[in-house]
Amino acid sequence: MDFSPCGNDLKAYIASSYKDGTLYLKRVQQVPANSALILVGTANQSYTIPAMADTPEFFPNLLVGVHAESVIPQTKGSYTNFIFNEGNVSSSSFQTAEATLSADKCYLRLPTSYIGSVQTVSLSFDQQFDVNHDGSINISDVVTLVNFILGN
Repeated sequence: MDFSPCGNDLKAYIASSYKDGTLYLKRVQQVPANSALILVGTANQSYTIPAMADTPEFFPNLLVGVHAESVIPQTKGSYTNFIFNEGNVSSSSFQTAEATLSADKCYLRLPTSYIGSVQTVSLSFDQQFDVNHDGSINISDVVTLVNFILGN
């Protein structure tokens, strides 16, 4: 899917990283079909999102897409699931709760051992590449991301 023709009218975000109760969202222009996204645009506005001939490379995304109505448990295995608290996106968050999600929604899945007792996750938009949020972009960002994916 190619969001670039939409300019700033419709913005697509993936969940690129998490730290200390904050989910860092990264704006993307092109994503593979069926990617879980947070879309920010004008309510009740129609947008045309063209398909792409070539699928972009894989990128880490902590959001999990739901393609058919599904019951999402609060925890599953070693993960805690967070449901998006819809509303004004600037004040939205993810909350832990069991919920039934309709098709074409998404939820956040994080390793329980990593988040501890966190019940609400706030959103931070456009923190690009600084995965460990130390103010520098270097190899420690890659190490942080790999450790997170592995649940360490």
